[in-house]
Amino acid sequence: MDSKLIGSNIAFYSRYELIHKSLVLFYKHTCKKYFKLLSNQEQKELDEFVKEKASATVYRSTKIQIKERLMNLGRLIF
Repeated sequence: MDSKLIGSNIAFYSRYELIHKSLVLFYKHTCKKYFKLLSNQEQKELDEFVKEKASATVYRSTKIQIKERLMNLGRLIF
């Protein structure tokens, strides 16, 4: 097995955890009034992200699922 392939997957999944944890920390330590600007759907998605453990999501998800979740995180952050 190619060790570079394993390393790239680990780095990719670690990026998801880093982005997820950063968003959750920002959400928990920022005044909630800024999050009232989000739509109801966006608030629901954000609440789901806050409730989940990033490491558990990484280990149970495929690479395609992680890419989709990263896109959703990026949209929420934007």
